[in-house]
Amino acid sequence: MVRLEVKFCCKNIYRVFRMVTIFVMVTYFNACLFYYISLELNTKEDLLSGNTFIQKYGLSYKHNIEHYGNEYWYYLLSICYYISTTVNIIGYGEMFPQSNIEKVWICFLMLSGQFMAVYFLGQFIDIVLSGMNSEVSGTDRGTAAEIELQGWLILMTRYRDNKPIPIALEQSLY
Repeated sequence: MVRLEVKFCCKNIYRVFRMVTIFVMVTYFNACLFYYISLELNTKEDLLSGNTFIQKYGLSYKHNIEHYGNEYWYYLLSICYYISTTVNIIGYGEMFPQSNIEKVWICFLMLSGQFMAVYFLGQFIDIVLSGMNSEVSGTDRGTAAEIELQGWLILMTRYRDNKPIPIALEQSLY
């Protein structure tokens, strides 16, 4: 019994760690890509007029070495912060894209952020449901289909304001 609980706990800790790792990797990748887009793919007019995200917020590593030295972590942290708030559709508004290509990329990023949020929410619900299933079924966890059915029955009970599902209906499902 205790061994099953430890295994269950370790499995869910791993799943949460995996979700956090995926989020950090996606944020880092998008931050690097956004930095590249802002620094290299803008039009000459935007670059010369200072109408880019990097120039507006002083995040150009090339131009600010005397101010920040070799502390490139400042730039990385600032852009990762902006990307993570954008992907999560929080967007505090203190930083925003300046040029058209940056705006197009951020729109795409916000849309893809919704899919990422749905994925993480689904994973989190799966972790919670598996915890409820282990409480209900005890040591005899049953097949995967039975565990999923138990989770749905628990959700239906909660949906019905904690009124139990009729026994006849529950027995017909098994």
